Amino acid sequence: MTIRSLMTPDYLMLSDDSLLDNEFTGVYSGDLLSMVLHKAKTGAILITVLANMNTLAVASLREFPAVIITENMDVSEAMIQKANEESIALIKTAFSSHEVIIDFAKRNRL
Repeated sequence: MTIRSLMTPDYLMLSDDSLLDNEFTGVYSGDLLSMVLHKAKTGAILITVLANMNTLAVASLREFPAVIITENMDVSEAMIQKANEESIALIKTAFSSHEVIIDFAKRNRL
């Protein structure tokens, strides 16, 4: 499934639109990056409130096609640029992490 299939007006694509065609194989929600690094499967979308460069480093190491930043956290221009460099779709939403999961499940996107 592609990132594009998840998008609604509730989600704002911050990185390059071409990354909407990235494929994913599941989701993982977590705010403790060491746990994400240990538990999340390659190909998952990371759902987190952590809007920092370490989040992208973990996403790159685990080969995540996308990161969804929740709760309308501020995302720096440097983070957006790094996401583009790493070909990671960077998405922002006002939803909390659990609301993203509920939204995807209601729309049969998980």
